[in-house]
Amino acid sequence: RLMVDFANEVDLFNYDAVLAMFIPDCIFMHGEKVFEGRGQILELLQARRRNRRTRHVVSNMVVRVVDETHATGKSYCLVFGYLGELPDDEPAPLSAPDSLVEFEDDFTATDEGWKIARRRLRFVFDKEEP
Repeated sequence: RLMVDFANEVDLFNYDAVLAMFIPDCIFMHGEKVFEGRGQILELLQARRRNRRTRHVVSNMVVRVVDETHATGKSYCLVFGYLGELPDDEPAPLSAPDSLVEFEDDFTATDEGWKIARRRLRFVFDKEEP
């Protein structure tokens, strides 16, 4: 669920919901860059262009339970994007996907439910943005 929820909330710019999916001392690896803690992840998210509509399509999800409080996950994410202003109710023109990324996750059970402890994003295919 966290894998899909992450994609959906990022698409909606709902960063409070995204941050709530992580433990406080989490690690997010975006390519070669490492972001530690929710504060640094928020800075990364806030740097996203607000005039870019995206949809992240998550697939090939595999979760492996390590023990009662730990699990690992892997998924692919196909990213569609459109750069430009559009009314919310107007569809964006469809083009080829922008990228295909692979996520590797470490999950931990907390008093508030399962959370992401570590998330690694690796570009498998990437199209240059304008």
